[in-house]
Amino acid sequence: MKVRRLCAWLVVIIQFPGAGVALAQEDDRGALEQVEVSARAETEAVQAQRTRGVVALHPAQLAGGSLGALEARAANVAVEESSVKTRLVIRGMSSIDTGLRDPVGYVLDGVSLPLGVTQAPYRLNVETIQVEKGAAQNQRSGNAPAGSIRIESRLPSDALAAGTGYSHLWREGAAGREPSRALQVSAGGPVSEPMALAVALRHEDGNPPFDNLMAARKPQWRAERDTAHVAWSYRTDSQTDIRVDSHWEQWERGRATMRYLEGPLATERFSVNYNTKTRDEQKKTVHSLRLERDMGGLQLASTTGVTGYRQDFVMDLDAGPMNTPPTLSSLEDRMVSQEFQLMSDREDSTWAWSLGAYLSREDTDVDMTIGLQRLRRQTSLENENAAALARVDFFPLDSLELGVGVRIERNRQSGRQLLTGPVDSGYSMNEMHTATLPGLSAAYSWGENESVYASYYRGYLPGGFNYAAASSPETFSYGPEKNRSAEAGYRGTLLGGRMDHAITLFYTRFQNKQLVDFLPGALQTISNTGVADIRGLEYRLNAPLNDRLTLQANLGYQHSELDGGRMTYTPEHTSSLLLDYRYSAAWAAEISAHHSSGFYFDRQNTLEQPEYTAVNLRLRYTLGDIHGAVSIGNLFDEVIYSRALRTAAGVLVEDSRPRTLAFTIGYRI
Repeated sequence: MKVRRLCAWLVVIIQFPGAGVALAQEDDRGALEQVEVSARAETEAVQAQRTRGVVALHPAQLAGGSLGALEARAANVAVEESSVKTRLVIRGMSSIDTGLRDPVGYVLDGVSLPLGVTQAPYRLNVETIQVEKGAAQNQRSGNAPAGSIRIESRLPSDALAAGTGYSHLWREGAAGREPSRALQVSAGGPVSEPMALAVALRHEDGNPPFDNLMAARKPQWRAERDTAHVAWSYRTDSQTDIRVDSHWEQWERGRATMRYLEGPLATERFSVNYNTKTRDEQKKTVHSLRLERDMGGLQLASTTGVTGYRQDFVMDLDAGPMNTPPTLSSLEDRMVSQEFQLMSDREDSTWAWSLGAYLSREDTDVDMTIGLQRLRRQTSLENENAAALARVDFFPLDSLELGVGVRIERNRQSGRQLLTGPVDSGYSMNEMHTATLPGLSAAYSWGENESVYASYYRGYLPGGFNYAAASSPETFSYGPEKNRSAEAGYRGTLLGGRMDHAITLFYTRFQNKQLVDFLPGALQTISNTGVADIRGLEYRLNAPLNDRLTLQANLGYQHSELDGGRMTYTPEHTSSLLLDYRYSAAWAAEISAHHSSGFYFDRQNTLEQPEYTAVNLRLRYTLGDIHGAVSIGNLFDEVIYSRALRTAAGVLVEDSRPRTLAFTIGYRI
């Protein structure tokens, strides 16, 4: 079935039953911060969070397009934001290089993005952000055995509202302070009594912190990013709500970002030496149609999603001054999905239940040319997924909750690859897998805010196709990965309820873990030979010390084992501390520090990120409808890499998170 026909069919099904401004900080290529920060709102967001395995964040706590702030807000979470890809690592679980399946889900307005955070647009008009850890949250949306990041956009306002904001920053690069800027406007309000509409637009441009020595100290590329979000809501009656959210984004930048760390080609921090003019263009679309209906004791929820992602890039093959042909790539991904949920109202019942179904169809086309011999790989992939979900929760006592759930997943994939170059060849394969993923949970509470819980779940990550570097049918496909995870925790209060804290213990064992091995000639194999274990502890404290001063702390410990070594992007110890001081109703200041022990970029454990401590400062001002902020990121300019790779010419690294000075100003109507 073609995507267009399936999309039309889903729209028919979904229809059957019947603004404020938030500008924020971008990543280290175009970082811009313009979020109106409210310390009180941040504290309330944390205190209101009581769901096990979920960290609720105020949008101001995760300011901007960069997800790097998650490392300080949620324990045992690591972020890679490199020119190659963006990925999240939760408790050691993440996607593999060039993999199209990600165990960490990214759900935007109810739609699971098939490529995860890589295809996520800039966050405009965000209402809530939730970090869901572990397979216990895998009872809705697309399969995400490691957990998910859930982003909800703001509903259009019932009253007319508008706003604008401007951000400017300077990042310390190899050639000095490089400027970036962003402008955002938004407006919204009622269209008629049951309908409301909101629109937000954002433009950003700026110079990168990287200096290309081959370009005679002139910027080889300039980043530009345009993002739009349109939201529409309609209440047909007191029982039915319909909502549409659409996101569009176009992003242009370069890929001259990696440098040699040692050897004759070594350069200084943020200095690169590319003889190829690189280019990276991305287009992203995410459309969500949601319906919620109260059916008298039952709740029906339906979400239709349509996503699109296209990336075209030109990359230097050797990341150096040698005269080598560039790597060319064009990737296009299209997906349509449908999710249904039917839930009972618990009221005073001793049990509650939910049933769900998730369907998706994804088509991916990749055209890549790489290597000195100009080998071209043209790949077409199809992925159809169907899942049935069920859960029952029992409440034998007011203080006791017992739950059992299951997710039955069926995945069918087909792939075709044509190789042209020195030797022409081609092959095609079909794969089908079914997984039954049960889960058990129990929780006991006493008092108002004291509880303990335990859970056990099975997880599953589908296999896929090695589109980027396969050379034969044997290296083209790889199988699914399975895991079993257990978790136990306590959540409570201190000092008579003035402070809240939580501690979590977890253990995960992986079978048939998907592993990547790099081979000579720009080739790689992806196999299912890995067996891994990871266990750890997480502690979170939220402590309003008085009416003006708030302290937040996170501690994380995780010990991983993979073929006698440690898993990648998995620091053993992490900690963060944040102090927020509100001097008056208008002025507030914040200082935060995040420490990470060293971790490895490769599974052989030869490429290491040294331990570091990043310190950030922020001063905020609010006067009526005007708000502003001045901030310094990575105050002591710690050396942090986003990626490292070993080649025949030496070790390549990509620098990230330079010291950054930013100011913002905004106005609301």
